[in-house]
Amino acid sequence: MENFFNSISEIKSKAQKYKSFVFVFDFDGTLAKIAPTPDESKMEKSTEKLLEKLSKKHCVAVLSGRSLTDIKSRARIRGIIHAGNHGFEWQIKGKKGKIKVPKEILKNLSFVKKQISSLAKEYKGSRFYDKKMSLSLHYRLLNPLKQKEFLKEAKKVIKEIESKKGIEVFFGKKVIEARPMINWNKGYFIKFLQEQLKNKIEKPALYFYAGDDTTDEDAFRYLKNGITVRVGKRGWSHAKYFIKEDEIDKFLNELICACI
Repeated sequence: MENFFNSISEIKSKAQKYKSFVFVFDFDGTLAKIAPTPDESKMEKSTEKLLEKLSKKHCVAVLSGRSLTDIKSRARIRGIIHAGNHGFEWQIKGKKGKIKVPKEILKNLSFVKKQISSLAKEYKGSRFYDKKMSLSLHYRLLNPLKQKEFLKEAKKVIKEIESKKGIEVFFGKKVIEARPMINWNKGYFIKFLQEQLKNKIEKPALYFYAGDDTTDEDAFRYLKNGITVRVGKRGWSHAKYFIKEDEIDKFLNELICACI
């Protein structure tokens, strides 16, 4: 990956070849700093104002692992696109939609809910969230001395969960998530979004995507011809560029200068 700011001339040069731009952002760890608990996470006022300014000229979407209702309450900017549960549900131009999940998988997800919520009750400091179409168990506040034991027990639970048809489990930043194992992720959502917007924006369109976690890699991988940015420490990623965790406002300012 290359430093986004060191590559700004190259990015501006590429942007000049396009008639329209679409900006997609993850929320936690990208637009908002990682907080001790998901409930405490929020955008800084400065970030919100910059995002609003960008959205007045271009199409902006926030694509989060949170539920659609939750992410709408945290990114309250008129006219932007919201997508929750890693793209399993969305609201585009006022119209809501979601992926249809087979009843058998939803039944198995109910079983998983019992398993994961029971684990959360055993370990004080871990927090369970039911997002209807996916489940998450956060352990950022768990006593560090207990984390090794917790992860050992979590792996036992995960082994049992994975025996259930149609459920996949993955690890993020101090979080374990379970979701339906269907042919859908953030990358597929971006493809879907392109279809939804193809008659609403001028062609050609350049897509920008910024995210910080493992689930964002699917979007990075899909947008090979776009501008993909990993937020956080430099390391392996499908993203072309990276910025530091505290550079989101600087990043948005550069996007505004390059594309407005």
